[in-house]
Amino acid sequence: MPTVPCRNCGLPTRSLHEYCYRTPECIALGSNSRQRKARGHSHVKLIYVLGSDSFTYMKIGYTQMRMVYRLVNIQVGSPFKLFVLAVYPGTRDLETFIHTELAEYQLLNEWFDLGPSHGRALELIENTIERWPGKL
Repeated sequence: MPTVPCRNCGLPTRSLHEYCYRTPECIALGSNSRQRKARGHSHVKLIYVLGSDSFTYMKIGYTQMRMVYRLVNIQVGSPFKLFVLAVYPGTRDLETFIHTELAEYQLLNEWFDLGPSHGRALELIENTIERWPGKL
């Protein structure tokens, strides 16, 4: 069977409607279960970071949905184009830990202002994840 590019990252896969499952984002977008696919759910539990070029705020959240569906759900409530900055394997407990550790940057609920640099903000989030004492 010939290979075609992954719908997300372009790495080789076997179907036009598939993801390669080689990156966290591709894992989040794809799903092995048809039932979960139909409902937009994935077997993967994720911590995600959303942002925009229009503002410095970031949304740090948890989902079991395929990331593409979660992004669409959140995009409906935003007048600015949002995009996925990062995806990490994680649990709701890890999300709570991140929110607690970054409380000084918290604007409202899951929205944070970690500064104008997305790279610096993601570094801060990754350092927080590394300090988490729990298990994935």
